[in-house]
Amino acid sequence: MTREESVWWKSGTAVVAWIAVGTVVVHLATGWRYGFDRDELMALEDARHLAWGYVQYPPMTAFLGRVALELFGTSLVGFRFFAALAQALAVVLTGLMAKEIWRAAASDEWGPAFAEATAGEVVSGRKKRRPEVEELEKPKTHPSQLRVDHQKTRTVRTGTAGEKFAMVVAAMAAVPFCLGAGTLMQYISFDYVCWVWVAYCVVKIVVSGEWRVAEGLLSASGRRGILHSADYVRNDGVFFGGPLDEEPKTHPHKTRMGHPEEESERAGEWWWVGVGVGIGLGMMAKYTMLFLVAGLMVGVLLTPARRYLRSGWLWLGVAVAVGIFLPNFVWQWKREFVSLEFLRFLHVRDVGEGLTDWFLLGQLEITLLAAPLAVAGLWFCFFTQEGKRFRILGWMYLVPLVLFLVMRGREYYLAPGYPMLYAAGAVWVGRKWRVAGDEWREEKSEEELRSESDRRGVAHSADFVRNDGKFLGGLSEKYPKTHPHKTRMGHPAEAATWRDRRGVAQSAGSVRNDVAFSGRWMKVIWVCLVLDVIVAGAVALPIAPVNSGWWKFASRVDSVFPEEIGWPEFVEGVAAVRDRLPAEERGRVGILAGNYGEVGALNLYGEKFGLPWAISGVNSSWERGYGNPAPETVIVVGYPREFLEEEFASCVVAGRTWNRYRVMNEETMEDPEIFVCRGLKGSWKEFWGKARRFA
Repeated sequence: MTREESVWWKSGTAVVAWIAVGTVVVHLATGWRYGFDRDELMALEDARHLAWGYVQYPPMTAFLGRVALELFGTSLVGFRFFAALAQALAVVLTGLMAKEIWRAAASDEWGPAFAEATAGEVVSGRKKRRPEVEELEKPKTHPSQLRVDHQKTRTVRTGTAGEKFAMVVAAMAAVPFCLGAGTLMQYISFDYVCWVWVAYCVVKIVVSGEWRVAEGLLSASGRRGILHSADYVRNDGVFFGGPLDEEPKTHPHKTRMGHPEEESERAGEWWWVGVGVGIGLGMMAKYTMLFLVAGLMVGVLLTPARRYLRSGWLWLGVAVAVGIFLPNFVWQWKREFVSLEFLRFLHVRDVGEGLTDWFLLGQLEITLLAAPLAVAGLWFCFFTQEGKRFRILGWMYLVPLVLFLVMRGREYYLAPGYPMLYAAGAVWVGRKWRVAGDEWREEKSEEELRSESDRRGVAHSADFVRNDGKFLGGLSEKYPKTHPHKTRMGHPAEAATWRDRRGVAQSAGSVRNDVAFSGRWMKVIWVCLVLDVIVAGAVALPIAPVNSGWWKFASRVDSVFPEEIGWPEFVEGVAAVRDRLPAEERGRVGILAGNYGEVGALNLYGEKFGLPWAISGVNSSWERGYGNPAPETVIVVGYPREFLEEEFASCVVAGRTWNRYRVMNEETMEDPEIFVCRGLKGSWKEFWGKARRFA
């Protein structure tokens, strides 16, 4: 066990966990500022009316909102807690994906070292050793004879440092979006974590079904008697055995100890159930999960993962996903799939307002300075030898990208697809630039040079003196000064000595230059990641003083801030209109709200002023009706004057919405008048059909 492994709170997993906990703490510390957002007020209103579905979204957001209400009441920080927690979980899963991908990629490079170190086999009940292992076991003191132990030590140290680097880089790249999405209780947060969970489960499937097969064989070499695991070479996910001639020709997978490859792969297949859970819950959070499913299906069909189509675990995962989503599907069926109508309205509105025009450029806003890391992740999955088994992740990103682009989706729809690319990109960067640390690189070069010296027969390797990371050769005096190219044919060792020493010096210099180069780039990466976090926090967290220059800039970048201002004043203004009504009208007065933020705010703050329960024709509020008995006098907000004058005999403006900060938002700019309407021309049933609207 390395020193770092013995200190658990410094491990890669612990560091990622600390980062995630830090994001939750930040959200709790800043979430009380401003007020409820318009979307949060909608979720709050729906949380009071639990159902298996809602017009505007599936039921998960409302359900978690109800849990938050039960636990924390109407506390703003408490209501946002589960969104912050979901985003923190996504950060952890991103780091764990990097961990699994790193170990899988590293197994290709280091597996033979472990196999050679455990090369004792049991054949037909008798233990047999290879000659080279017996040679290594002889008590020799020359450094080259310790190469196996050094290789094992180097592998552990490299894996620990490089793995930790990849995990922390991937997690840090995921933090900026976490800070933004975790500030509000909305379906984006839960859709995001479901995408990341599905990607993590897919990584576990790929890893468990392939490189852990090698791990099982290597471990079985010493513990379970598998024949010569060192002779098994990985070739695109398949292991071929080449036993020595003197050994029995028994297939290694059919040894008397069992079937480790089959057992290992079967052990990983159960993660398809996790995929099913993630897809099912994702469909209960946001229907864009279907785009990830499309990418997953393409990835399965176009990669070796299609072998899982014969696995019962995959189809069990399908059944689990369908089972989780089924209640919402039935709810939609009974209402003639009303959400499809709502989504068509939403899409037409977004396209008409130009919100979909900058989809590709919007990806840069989402990824910020981590965009190259995402590109590196795609490169790793599609164009590197160690990453090609993870091509399924690349398809899980590219297919939704193309579909959203063609169908003109909003830029943030693809945001959940980046954590898996961050994880893959962090692994590629870590392996490309050898980020295990300068100290390890120097030890690595020394080990390789000593081993090379012993293997090739370079004379007097002890004459090479280490000086500041360099190895300087000093030719022994007993060797003639003749140039090696001019030696007699009977003295090849002199020529070999010259060439090998020159190669040793060049190799050491190359390693040292690579260390310096990678060190500079590592600093650039950390600076970029920290800047991303700072910028995202500055524009996404509710920390700027209202109406300051900072706040105005953040409001242009993140347009939700103005919609968090002024809701208590809005309700206070409606209450003032009610209070000015004649006493005989107050008992039969109703409040009709035109959008979901207004109805949510009226029912949240209205109790303080003794207001009646607000009604609305927007989205799912329309299903809840207009009350029994129906109101006679109606205070109306959020509806245009033209519509009201057509439906009521009398409508007068009794007030206007306002807020103490004079912030311009939807309430103060769009239909800000507060009407008092009397004398409904038709029946309430007829009016209610006309009052229905989407928003």
